[in-house]
Order: sequence, then C-alpha cells, then structure tokens
Amino acid sequence: TAFCTAKFRIMILVKLAVSKFSATGNSFVLLDAASLSAPVPGARKLSFWAKKLSQGLGSDGFIFAQRSRGGQAGVKMTFFNPDGTQAFCGNGTRTTGFYMLRHVMGKRSGVVRVGTSTGPIEVSVNSDRAALTAVAVPEFKGEVRLKGDLSRQVPAPFFALDSGCPHAVCFVPDVARVAVESAGRAVRYDEAFAPAGTNVDFVEVVDDVSIKLRTYERGVERETLSCGSGALAAAWACQVLKKTTSRALTVRTQGGILRVSLDSRKLALEGQVGLLFEGIAYV
Repeated sequence: TAFCTAKFRIMILVKLAVSKFSATGNSFVLLDAASLSAPVPGARKLSFWAKKLSQGLGSDGFIFAQRSRGGQAGVKMTFFNPDGTQAFCGNGTRTTGFYMLRHVMGKRSGVVRVGTSTGPIEVSVNSDRAALTAVAVPEFKGEVRLKGDLSRQVPAPFFALDSGCPHAVCFVPDVARVAVESAGRAVRYDEAFAPAGTNVDFVEVVDDVSIKLRTYERGVERETLSCGSGALAAAWACQVLKKTTSRALTVRTQGGILRVSLDSRKLALEGQVGLLFEGIAYV
C-alpha cells in the first residue's frame, strides 16, 4: 500500500491600512503604528513589509511612523528602502511631518518634530508644502578616485558627501545627456565606496541660483524622480566648490522643484508633498 503525504504551507496575511504620498516625485508608502491592532513589529518584520509594499505599490521607500505620546506634536520615523535596508531620507522626513500635521492633527500649517536616524528634525508645513527647517550641513569628504574605469561614461570627478546618508556628487554640463541608470549603478557599486555603496548625484549648474539634479538611489537601485538628501548634498557641494555663491538654490529635479537655503551653517529643504491614495494592503 502506498501512502502519499501532502505538505501545505499556510500563509496568514496581515491587513495594513497604508497611505501613499508623493514628495516632489519621490513616492513613499506610509504605515502609522497607531493603526495596528497588534504590538509594534520588530525591524526584521518591518523590513519584510517594506520590500513587499514597495514592490507591490511601486514606491521609492517605506515609512513606519510612531506618534509621540502625551499629545506632543512629534513622530518617530523609521525609513526603509525598497530592498529592506534602513536609511535617512530627506523627502521621507518631509512626508512624515506633512502626514502628522495635515492628516493626524488636521491642521493646514504648523511645525512637527520628526525623529530620524540622524536625530530630531523640525518639519514646517504650510498647505501643500513641507520643509526641513534646520538640517546640519553635509560632511564634505573631498574628491574620490574611482577604482573602475568609468571615464567613458562620466569623465568628470566625483565628490563624496554625507547628508545623513552617503552621496557621490558629479558636476556635468548637461544632466539630460547622462545615462543615469548605467553610470549611477557603476559608481554606486564602485570599490571606492565599498562595502556600503553610495547614492549618486549628477548636477548641472544652470546659473548662480539654480541647478538641475538627477539621482541614482542606493537601496532603490534606480534613478528616482527626486532625492531630498541628494539635493542637500548637491547644494552644499556647490557652496564648498564655489560653483554658486547664492545662499538659496532652486533644485530642478525630474519630479519637480526643491529649494535649499543656507542660514547660520544650517540647511533648509522645501518642496511639495501630496497624498496619492489611502487603502488596505495585505502582506
């Protein structure tokens, strides 16, 4: 007599109330911890949710927001890239502050303190605009000599900065002519930035008050329509290398306009944020 044993894998899906936002073209899925019926999950499960939700809903990252207790105007943000790694995200921080003030507190303007991996940052919200009001200037680490032969793709030098996460900034005459996907990927994985890798920014100086920016983002592993930490890195590189003299720059990205201003050795980053949709996701 033959016996057959069948093994079945039972998957229990978790129901999550999520929102999707766009911050100047950067799209994020946001999950508010207050909407969970179960205890707050650990980093491993959040990382798994980040990968599933980013892939399923086509976003540039996943925001887990935990409101401050005692009625304070504050929120802690844990940000995950689509590959499940944690990171600092400038546009994600703006989005979190916007969500807290507009959608939780029900106000059109005000200030919210957002806890990030780099420390607390105040986000000022006015209608559909949200700004990081006082961010420490990026650390300028100087020119980096790439290990690989990328001279044909990008002949210009790269400069390393840390604006909460690593960036390699390259000034080019015309960002529209740069093959951002291939060149960005090659630099991101170059041995010079091993083992963690880097975000890669291509910058065109238009005039003394404006630049164009295209970014290949580590963890997303493609070009994104805008990058907040990249805008901060690019603007500060312009200051350090004297590419511009203005203390207020308009940063033109594929997704829209960001504005970076310098005041007393602090940077501000401002741009639009908007809700794309709210819904239920199962992971």
